[in-house]
Amino acid sequence: MSKRANPKVIGGFVIGAIVLVIAGVIVFSSGKFFITKPKVIMYFTGSVKGLSIGSPVDFKGIRVGTVTEIYAEMEKESQTVRIPVVAELIPGSIQGTAGTVHERMKLLESLVENGLRAQLLMQSLITGQAYIQLNFHPEAPPAKISHKGKYPEI
Repeated sequence: MSKRANPKVIGGFVIGAIVLVIAGVIVFSSGKFFITKPKVIMYFTGSVKGLSIGSPVDFKGIRVGTVTEIYAEMEKESQTVRIPVVAELIPGSIQGTAGTVHERMKLLESLVENGLRAQLLMQSLITGQAYIQLNFHPEAPPAKISHKGKYPEI
């Protein structure tokens, strides 16, 4: 004859397993679930061949973000197509005096006004992968970040 399992022991085991899974997710994710990453949108009129979700966004050689969305947007009136690219910025990748998210967005606005632009470049000629480079172009006409859509536009 076999002994009947104690329901209290089984319940304790299940609760312990759930606690271990939650602790593992928190430890191995480095708390990334609790960090809000600001998103920006950039529009390209030419081909974005080689750019994919997960492609890096660099600023002067430093990875400051990752591409999260790419799609085509067609305008009926002007018969044009533009390609919005949404990128998630890595918090803390650019250090400065701006502390809060609002202060960082104000800083980004002033950088765009002073010539910060997004440019699509080839990462590898062999694989054809592309990435987005943020860099200053002083010859570019003055621009402002648009807040009309879901994300601020660079």
